[in-house]
Amino acid sequence: PVSPVYLSYYAGGYLGAGNYNALTGLVRKQFSQGLTLLAHLTWAKGIDSSSSYRTTIQNPENIAGERGLSSFHTPRRFVASWIYELPFGSGKRFLGGTHGVANQVVGGWQSTGILTLYDGFYLTPSSPENTANVDTGGVRPDRTCDGHLSNANRNLWFDPSCFPVGAPYRFGTAGRDIIQGPGAAMFDFSFLKNFHIKEDQQIQFRLELFDGLNHTNLGNPYTTVGIPGATGVIFGTTGVVGARQIQFALKYLF
Repeated sequence: PVSPVYLSYYAGGYLGAGNYNALTGLVRKQFSQGLTLLAHLTWAKGIDSSSSYRTTIQNPENIAGERGLSSFHTPRRFVASWIYELPFGSGKRFLGGTHGVANQVVGGWQSTGILTLYDGFYLTPSSPENTANVDTGGVRPDRTCDGHLSNANRNLWFDPSCFPVGAPYRFGTAGRDIIQGPGAAMFDFSFLKNFHIKEDQQIQFRLELFDGLNHTNLGNPYTTVGIPGATGVIFGTTGVVGARQIQFALKYLF
């Protein structure tokens, strides 16, 4: 197995180290009674002082000051997928005596789905000014309070007043990855209907919905501080499809 401890090596020296620990749970149901199910939950925590090979460090003389939550850290992630034969039509639990045209309408339907839920990633506030007067980049502001808002929304995700620009000629006191961004919820599902023509031939009708519930997944907030009307504001959304998409398909299988 891969070691949970790793080192970041760049320009002739080790810049940092990190560790990752997780508790995982898996539920698997093999096909029976028309249902196949696979579900997986991860509860994890990643801590490091560098989350990538090429990273920006505020103070190269204080690598320990970079230690914090990993940029890829998301505390909880849940994914479930399933295939379910709907119990309608000939030989099924409901309308089992149906035959002919009626069975072609109500029988042979399947439903499939993928549900994905995860917490938001953690973000680092940045200063709009090079208060430390260095060329390393990545200068952060000070931190005077937590910054979390109980009523966080796209118009203001965190409290900008908790992150003032630092005093001249010193580094800011704010740490790495201390602002959690929005989580996400995505639900893709479909309905399939098979029309048997001959023993080895069938036509399949598919109705597919991506982000079927049309749930808005917010993007990350703007984290450069000291910019009224921008700091803490979320300007967009995230996700593979962005908004609900519906498509129909017809397949000939032989």
